Amino acid sequence: MSRSKWSPVIASLVAVGLIFCGTIARGEELASAPSPEATANTECAPSKALPEKAGCCVEQACNGEMCINHYWIVDVSGVWLAPIQSQHYAAAGLATLSPVGQPDAVVEGVATTTDDNFTLSPRITLGVQGECWGFVVRYWRLQTGDLDSDFAFQTGEGAGSAACFKAETFDLEVTRLLAQRENGGRLQVSGGIRYAQLLEGSELSFSETGAGGNYQDAVLAKHDFSGAGLTMALQGVRPVNCSCFNLFFCLRGSIMFDSQSSDYVATRADWAGVAPTHAFNAAVSEGDANLFIGELQVGGQWNLALRCMPANAFVRVAFEYQYWCTSGDGFAAAYSFAGPLRGPVGYAAGESTGDSHVSLVGFNIGTGLTW
Repeated sequence: MSRSKWSPVIASLVAVGLIFCGTIARGEELASAPSPEATANTECAPSKALPEKAGCCVEQACNGEMCINHYWIVDVSGVWLAPIQSQHYAAAGLATLSPVGQPDAVVEGVATTTDDNFTLSPRITLGVQGECWGFVVRYWRLQTGDLDSDFAFQTGEGAGSAACFKAETFDLEVTRLLAQRENGGRLQVSGGIRYAQLLEGSELSFSETGAGGNYQDAVLAKHDFSGAGLTMALQGVRPVNCSCFNLFFCLRGSIMFDSQSSDYVATRADWAGVAPTHAFNAAVSEGDANLFIGELQVGGQWNLALRCMPANAFVRVAFEYQYWCTSGDGFAAAYSFAGPLRGPVGYAAGESTGDSHVSLVGFNIGTGLTW
């Protein structure tokens, strides 16, 4: 999806979060907020900072009653990533015939290439964190291009291609604070359930008219993984001196399983000449596969305690790298040829395998509230 389509969505979510936070703050806590003099030197300190103590999950007295410190989290990020794929799915063109009647040397041809342009994608996180334990819901999706379900040969001479890439995750996590300091520094581990989908595909068409007639070739190939599994992460935040700026990192590993991971390839070759010939072949493979995802985020975060409500706003900028690796026994391949007995033949070839490697490299910019 284009950057222009996501921008209004992200802006709307941030606005809703601010309105929701402001309503709660004004209705329940604003009246009891400390005076400006009391907070003049703590603008950058977390308003919900938890005191450091030997044990976690300890009840404290609040206005004569027992309570447990906790805060809510809303985080909306724009993630720019470039997918670098290992698979090249399709090739088409013209080839000469060998003595045994099989395509031999390529006269002219084209092959699919991967789309490694930066693409904007949204990541939305909602959660609650207590003194020790917390709960987080997170969703992220990156998609580029789309594929037709049929072979729409391009008109005229030359070649045309299209690519599709989709990576999607949905997490339900339990978080555990390992360390929490009054200056806002913390170390946290989390784990839970993740659903992930990886869809890669390409289509290619080739058309040329020569003295012997018109050649038209097309290939459609795709690899699809969709499954659930486990995820675990380690996150840390460290303030830089006595300032609003913090360094942070996040390391995450996930493993998912799919009993119906699929690979599909279809090829078609047509020759319109003295004695027209046509060929169509398709192959599909389904089976067990697993997907490993490794993620790294490193960057800076600016915290600011809001004056109009007992909440913290933050802005985060980070380098991000993701590695997606599917492993399975699936493999599909199809080849089609059409042409005269003596002369070049048009060929269409496609392959898809269950072993796929994708690197996603880029950065993210996020903003949100904790209150």
